[in-house]
Amino acid sequence: MTARNVNAWKEYRAAFDDFAKKAQQVQILAALPSVDQQAIDRALFEMETAHAVYNQRRDALAAEYLPSTTATTPAGVNIDDNSVKNLAALRWEISGRPDGTAEDDWYRAEEIVNLARPASA
Repeated sequence: MTARNVNAWKEYRAAFDDFAKKAQQVQILAALPSVDQQAIDRALFEMETAHAVYNQRRDALAAEYLPSTTATTPAGVNIDDNSVKNLAALRWEISGRPDGTAEDDWYRAEEIVNLARPASA
């Protein structure tokens, strides 16, 4: 294993650990009886940012082991609708499942996903 591979593994592991920590914080927040909407958005933003960095590090690690002729998809081509959908549903769930917030939850989730993407993605 080269020094470059070792560094890629370390960066991947650190990103994974950070993402896991942020996801656990969201789980803790979800278990609370009453939570401020800003706290929910902040926790979801931090988790989504960590998720984006994790994906970036995972892809960089995979690139270390793939042949250099392998075609790759350009980063940031589109927003993953599934990420937005899952984040909107999580936001709604943590907020106590209020009626009539689907559109706001969706748009806020889109904003969080966009803001959380690394600048190089």
